[in-house]
Amino acid sequence: MKPVSTLGIFVAAGLIAVGCATPQSQELQQAESSYSQAQNNETINRHAPVALREAKQDLDRAKAADEVEEQKHFAYLAQKKIELAQNQATQANSREEVANLQQQQDEFLLAMRRQQADQARAEAEQAQQQLQTYQSREREQELTRAQQEAQEAQSELQQLREQMSDMDAKQTDRGTVLTLSGVVFETDKAELKSGAERNLSQLADYLRENPDRNIRVEGFTDSTGSAEYNQALSERRALEVARALQNQGISPDRISTRGLGQDYPVASNATPAGRQQNRRVEITILNSGQQEQSPQEGRGRM
Repeated sequence: MKPVSTLGIFVAAGLIAVGCATPQSQELQQAESSYSQAQNNETINRHAPVALREAKQDLDRAKAADEVEEQKHFAYLAQKKIELAQNQATQANSREEVANLQQQQDEFLLAMRRQQADQARAEAEQAQQQLQTYQSREREQELTRAQQEAQEAQSELQQLREQMSDMDAKQTDRGTVLTLSGVVFETDKAELKSGAERNLSQLADYLRENPDRNIRVEGFTDSTGSAEYNQALSERRALEVARALQNQGISPDRISTRGLGQDYPVASNATPAGRQQNRRVEITILNSGQQEQSPQEGRGRM
């Protein structure tokens, strides 16, 4: 019998081993194909590295399996791990897209709010400018009206002075004050002297030309006699002037009267000349819409 060579034994053993290797199942082939695609997918590598690594481990076990069923089992596990990796990657990618969309929405809303804020600020500035312009125009108009009223008052005062040259006229905050001095009243008398009729006639003409003006007639006395007597005398003097104006056609509704006695002298009562000045009647041509004041308002005691 011929001896068997060592080389022949090894060759025979190799052929037997090749003949006995487990053939690849369809499941293993599918798992290898899926793994190859997953391995080349950047999204899966970034978001599901653990599942992909476990799939590779199961795939290696499937390739090393001695039995077909064992091979199919690990190939199945590898396939499921690959699908898990794909799902994880898909979910992570979706979350990224949602986050990107949310960021875009936030940026859009922020831009809109900034735009609205800028628009609101611009509108507020425009409104403020318009208000300032309006207020400036109002101030100019008020100044113009005040100047016109002052000119009219000055013109009216000058007109009154020219018409009633015998009467002292001055402008006050209550209106134009005309003074009938003591030359029109005798001491202890309330009757007007004849010379006063001309001045009152001129005043009546003015009042007829200006029906919107009312008057207040205030009587005063010097300090001769008692305060009670002088109070009554001053009232009679005011009523006498009012009666004279009414006789010239001025409605009594436009005339108010009162006596202020000796309490508001314009000169010293120590001299005859001073007492003559204090025996007077003041006629105030009230400003349009001017409210009545009490005797103490707008007056100081002398």
